[in-house]
Amino acid sequence: MSSEFDPLPTRRKALLVLGMHRAGTSALARVLALRGAQLPAQVLPANAGNVDGYWEPRGVVELNDRILDACDTAWDDPFAPQRLAEEQATVATFRDEARAVLEREYGAAGLVVLKDPRCTLLQRFWSEALAVHGFEPLPVAVVRPCAEVMASLVRRDATSAESAALLYAAYGMEVARAIAEGASCLTYAQLVRDWRTSTDRIAAEQGLEWAETPLDIAGQVSAYLKPASPVSSALPLPQPLRDWSDRVWAWCQQAAEGKPAALAELEEVIEGLRMQAQSFAPILRDRVRRERRIEAEREDAL
Repeated sequence: MSSEFDPLPTRRKALLVLGMHRAGTSALARVLALRGAQLPAQVLPANAGNVDGYWEPRGVVELNDRILDACDTAWDDPFAPQRLAEEQATVATFRDEARAVLEREYGAAGLVVLKDPRCTLLQRFWSEALAVHGFEPLPVAVVRPCAEVMASLVRRDATSAESAALLYAAYGMEVARAIAEGASCLTYAQLVRDWRTSTDRIAAEQGLEWAETPLDIAGQVSAYLKPASPVSSALPLPQPLRDWSDRVWAWCQQAAEGKPAALAELEEVIEGLRMQAQSFAPILRDRVRRERRIEAEREDAL
């Protein structure tokens, strides 16, 4: 029996960029767009956090934030994956809005790039939404060492190293699961060092052809891509957090080098995050509810 959520016959392809915030997802999205994937109609503007641009669909980012909020979580909650797994019925209520956003942002384009790090938490939702809209979802993950991501998050958001590392491990596990299910994976360093080979490998693995040759876009890519800023010294971390982040990075780096390991090798990280969630996830959910209430009271007072 068919339903309104059955996928349309697949004719188009959507590159779904996955990865941790500050891991190079913006750079990957931009390079994929230069090679021929269409960007969304309404791209979030650049700001002080990323002066070169985020290349994210405004409608997708706004919808993702609303979905996370409806599930009493947020993009910077390291226990969001567990919470979202419990709230699949709530997430599903946003299906029609997702279809409308995809129509607005991409129209009838044949090859598109969809990037928002929040989609790493909601990859199943967006993969299904893309399929319903007639796209074949092609997941592509980019990863970066924890020390570089932590330093960037601490610099941009004034967050603690501990919360940045915990978030890195949580997003990293979602990336690892996607890789184990067939997502392409590359490191940010690989992209910067040899974007031609990196994007050609993505095309071969995901079964697509680029509209633009490397020669056509070499100048634009070279002007855009920048090596990672050097990290002067590693930020101190409690040993369990350092172990988890190191294990996640090593696993993903190995996958990016074409030598994927069994996901079971990350079982210690999976179990550690699960145990932490039992103790601390309720505190973060209370924070989200409290912030929502304060915002509603502020709006009522205006």
